[in-house]
Amino acid sequence: MAEIPGWRDYYLGHDQAAHYAYGKRMLKAIALQFPSERRWILKGNQHSEQLPALMANYPDAYVVQTFRDPLAIL
Repeated sequence: MAEIPGWRDYYLGHDQAAHYAYGKRMLKAIALQFPSERRWILKGNQHSEQLPALMANYPDAYVVQTFRDPLAIL
């Protein structure tokens, strides 16, 4: 792990909505090939910091955030 402020500032300074739109298109393509009634679950820590972009592309999404006791995971 390293602190890289240049990359952090670059990443947070760019709108990620286009990337989520691309991901949504890819999920639709996969769902077209493998039809199912099941729902998609997108799990990733980076989604927590991109909630506006995520909700812009997936307006009907449910967001579940869990809390873990910091002492217990140490």
